[in-house]
Amino acid sequence: MCFHGPEGIGKSAFSLEFAHFSSVPGRLFSCAVGFVRIESTDLTGILDSVEDEMRSLAVQLRAPLLPASGDSRRSSVECLSARSSHSDLSITSSVDIAPDVDPMTLLLPARQRIRRGFQQIERQWRKSRILLVIDDQVSAVAGSLDVRRLLGELLEHTYQLRVLICSRDPVYESLGAAKVVNLPLDGFDDHDASRLFLQRIHRRLEPRDFEKIERHSTACFADTGASRNQRPAMADVQQQLSGHPLLRRLEGNPGRIRVVSSRVTPKPDGPSLMDLAREASLFDSGPNMLKKVASTAVSGTECTPRTFALAGTLPGQA
Repeated sequence: MCFHGPEGIGKSAFSLEFAHFSSVPGRLFSCAVGFVRIESTDLTGILDSVEDEMRSLAVQLRAPLLPASGDSRRSSVECLSARSSHSDLSITSSVDIAPDVDPMTLLLPARQRIRRGFQQIERQWRKSRILLVIDDQVSAVAGSLDVRRLLGELLEHTYQLRVLICSRDPVYESLGAAKVVNLPLDGFDDHDASRLFLQRIHRRLEPRDFEKIERHSTACFADTGASRNQRPAMADVQQQLSGHPLLRRLEGNPGRIRVVSSRVTPKPDGPSLMDLAREASLFDSGPNMLKKVASTAVSGTECTPRTFALAGTLPGQA
């Protein structure tokens, strides 16, 4: 299954929350959820992340991994090093490697370790389903045949493993023989978007924030002697804000709402909501700022190891 949506829509937060929720003892993937974040299209790095998470799952589920003869991480690294140095005439190698060798062939030892690892975990916990949550921040699964082949191999050679992908782009190609079900992650509706915006701003809203809207929209913000020290009802403010031009530009995107709301401050020269709505470069710094927001949002929720399992009874134990 793949949940997809634009940058800032909340895919990383959703993947973490789903991993925590589904790993609670007693649920379908009780104590058996792994989390992998893909931040680069480097195939070796992706393999390393998946293998690290597989080993963390094995430790959490107390499933010993039995190494095969001559099986080590150094073998795949050395193969890649040999391939990269083959084109350098100043470096000699006793092994003649064709420049057009399939990278998946060079990474065969790592693929075998990962596949055997999940198989050994399954043999230890026959009745337990395993979930691998992938936060794909660079659309590596959708854009790389090799990554899809890797995940397809895991699904074809295991029985209890399930994969959940969160990506900007949908994944229409199959993972091996398994079809990927794509579900879009939409932005907030007007009510939730306005509520989040009001929670994130740093000052009260003022009449100047609604200067171009109909007069009745600013009635609850009039600074009269009777209402100067009274805060308008939250429901009224949300109703007036829900149709605001700025909220329409934000399109319910939580990342954008968080970035733009940080600019609504009590500074004398601070912009009004109408100023922000008219600003042509409102999202020019969006990608970098949204990445910073996303990393900040999840920095306090990760654990080491990143296997999400709460203290409780392991699968198969009384």
